[in-house]
Amino acid sequence: TKICIPKSVIEISDNAFENCFSISEIIIPKSVTQIGCKAFSGCESLINISIPQSVTFIGKKCFSGCSKLIQFLIPTSITKISDSTFESCSSLKTIDFPSSIESIGFKAFSKCSSLTHVFIPKTIKEICENAFEYCRYLKIIAMTLSFDPEFIGIQNNEKVEFYKDESEVLFKLSKKFENGEGVPVDTGLSIKYLKMSVDNGNSEALFKYGTMFYNNSGVLDNKKYAAKY
Repeated sequence: TKICIPKSVIEISDNAFENCFSISEIIIPKSVTQIGCKAFSGCESLINISIPQSVTFIGKKCFSGCSKLIQFLIPTSITKISDSTFESCSSLKTIDFPSSIESIGFKAFSKCSSLTHVFIPKTIKEICENAFEYCRYLKIIAMTLSFDPEFIGIQNNEKVEFYKDESEVLFKLSKKFENGEGVPVDTGLSIKYLKMSVDNGNSEALFKYGTMFYNNSGVLDNKKYAAKY
């Protein structure tokens, strides 16, 4: 079932669509500025949802239990990921934090068992307790923050690698490729990291990333890839 919220709506209240099991897609208009707590919690069939830049607040447990939600684009108007917002979104594979985000709440991504890659931008000042607990496939968190891995719930995950900043991410992952320890990443994420290296003015990493990440099954010529992006 597809739901289109009317343009006259400015706020989606708490529990508005909670446990609406048949909803698979939701379109939210630019008139909406707030989405309440547990507004879409338990929408087990929800796959696609479009959040406009007009939304400045998303409440606690808003999407908790949306077990078929694969990806979510956080609008740049949001500054905080509330407590348990994506808890038990077991199909969520990647999440992109815009530079507007300053805080990740308690259990925000708890039990996101399919989550593989997270990049934490410099703007984030706080990661609350158990934010990533039970994310057993999480591989990379890149960040400038100093924190206790046990505190955010990933103390037992040996796959997680920590980096101080973007430059270290680029350098160390490039080294992994050189050492024959290629890190499999989907194409979309590869392009993101490649562009990030360009933004940092790191041409060496650009070439290495072009080789390392462009295609999991093959190697693209460095110069052609650099010219393309």
